[in-house]
Amino acid sequence: MAQKFPASDEFIVWAHSLSGMLTRIRSDFGTVAEMVEHPAWDEGKTRYALSLVKSLHNHLAQIDEELSTHVNEKYGGEHR
Repeated sequence: MAQKFPASDEFIVWAHSLSGMLTRIRSDFGTVAEMVEHPAWDEGKTRYALSLVKSLHNHLAQIDEELSTHVNEKYGGEHR
């Protein structure tokens, strides 16, 4: 059976996964700083991880702006 709303379904799964990963970091390590100092972290991947986080930050800021504008225009009120 085809999904009725594949775009929103995929987006929600992605956002939920990212949120879950952040919760797991907090639960398992306390902070990201503690995680990158842990023996389970490959120090050689730290700079690449930072570049991914910076890119993700920019993308999330754009997503936040676009979704907030849509929700505010469609449903009224200030949603942030």
